[in-house]
Amino acid sequence: MDWPKSAGKGVEAYVADEASRLTRVKFEEDTRKYIGFALSSKLSPADFQVLFEISDDYVRRYRAVSGMKNKDRFLKDFRARTALMVDTRKWLADFRKDLDPRTLDKGNPVAALLARSVYEKVSKLQHILEKEFEAIELHQRLSKTMLRTLSLKHMRTSYVAQLNSYIEDVAFRDLPSKRKGANAERLIAGVMSAAGLFSAAEKVEGLQQGIHMARWRAKEFIESENNDESDVQGLQSTPRTKTAL
Repeated sequence: MDWPKSAGKGVEAYVADEASRLTRVKFEEDTRKYIGFALSSKLSPADFQVLFEISDDYVRRYRAVSGMKNKDRFLKDFRARTALMVDTRKWLADFRKDLDPRTLDKGNPVAALLARSVYEKVSKLQHILEKEFEAIELHQRLSKTMLRTLSLKHMRTSYVAQLNSYIEDVAFRDLPSKRKGANAERLIAGVMSAAGLFSAAEKVEGLQQGIHMARWRAKEFIESENNDESDVQGLQSTPRTKTAL
């Protein structure tokens, strides 16, 4: 949807404007190095492309959200904009109400002619602004939804969920179920390591155990989301398909 300029910069725009710091070639090289030749041979270039796209989107989103240090500032601005739209609607409605009897002033036909002209123009302005306000209100609702769900912990869980969903259901769908889990965890660890998403402390504690818990939390998260009728933004719970290079 093409938003009016008056809608301003939404949350998604901050993410879109965030520059990527990952490079496709190095990402694949680092992932292959981590998981080893045997596991790498089970993946196609298209698989690495999808894993890169999921990771790149997460890294940009994480950095953008981290940069939004004061979400209250956005909400305060939204409230001020809502108040302005309410006032504008009232001002125009009151102005038309005041003009209405003047358009029928038979004692002052010239003034009545002008009043009718102004009345028509105000009516057109109301129609134009109402369409703009409706678009702004939709834009604002989407931004508020995202602001409510944007927690760094939530984002990491949904990122792991996307990786796991793609790996299990697409990249490793032909692997026996007994081998799929362990291989998926190793690949997720490799992908996240290539994306630079592990702290020194996490590396010391052991990545495989951390990924095992993260993958379990991600599955629980998706299950809870699927049972929730609300439309939470920012999580793609269905697996991606392979994309062309």
